[in-house]
Amino acid sequence: MLAAAPVLAAPFAYVTNQGSDDVAVIDLASGVRVATHKVGKAPVGVVVMARPRRVFVTNAESRELTVIERGRVPAEDRVIATLPAGLAPVGVEADEVAGRIYVTDMGANRLLVFDARTLDRVGEVAVGRGPGGVVVDNRRQRIYVADRDDNAIAVIDARSLNRLADIAVGEHPFGLALDAAADRLYTANVYANSVSVIDLANGRRLAEIAVGKAPYCLLVNPALRRVYVSNQHDESVSVIDADRLVVVATAASGAYPEGLALHPASRVFYAVSWMDDALVEHDATTGTRLRSFAGGRNNRGFGHFVGE
Repeated sequence: MLAAAPVLAAPFAYVTNQGSDDVAVIDLASGVRVATHKVGKAPVGVVVMARPRRVFVTNAESRELTVIERGRVPAEDRVIATLPAGLAPVGVEADEVAGRIYVTDMGANRLLVFDARTLDRVGEVAVGRGPGGVVVDNRRQRIYVADRDDNAIAVIDARSLNRLADIAVGEHPFGLALDAAADRLYTANVYANSVSVIDLANGRRLAEIAVGKAPYCLLVNPALRRVYVSNQHDESVSVIDADRLVVVATAASGAYPEGLALHPASRVFYAVSWMDDALVEHDATTGTRLRSFAGGRNNRGFGHFVGE
């Protein structure tokens, strides 16, 4: 008789591994890697999309966007496409409402736009120098791109793809996060060791919050009104009260933390540790480190890497 196939618990983390050119899929209930998907050279950005059930991965060195179709369980996932994506694709974001995928091309200073279902490239927009993070604001029909070398955020009309006025932020912005409830945008300013807070109602900087050394990625927890920041050179995460805009905790994480993602239940979040080849779980209220799971070689996880 054949043994019954085990039922794997959701959610799963899809972590990009720059050193091994693959994506590790980790069951977040058990912390066990349940699948590995080969992608392009030096994957960095990743986004798990709900509809369609796909994962999009940017491969910076092979200049491609890999598309993974999700199966009933991660072992049944399959790569369905490898798309040309400019000179150095880095950031990637999904617009679930419009059915689009946005990719920042750091090598050519532009934002590429793909149809999430047909996978056709449907547009591009010139942005500033060194674009990294990208987020979608469905309320205002805007796309925001962190122009690292211009110390600014490019603002794009999502309907027309016309570029609007930039917003000045701190030095060397890379990661972005949207707080839709407060109508605010946060930027992680790598050289300034700070987070800029932008009031989207007037397009102006509202506050500058000092955090750890080399802040890289950001994550908003709407349920707990918290913002989390990965501080690469401090091996820590900062926890910001999103209402008072003050740091309420700084917690140890893995070595060189980068990507951040929230568990759907909002009680824990995850930081990808580049030098430890690990995924570190943190308490969402205090930031306290809880568990650590094996990831992959030089894992990045730049983007929304957790999906149900």
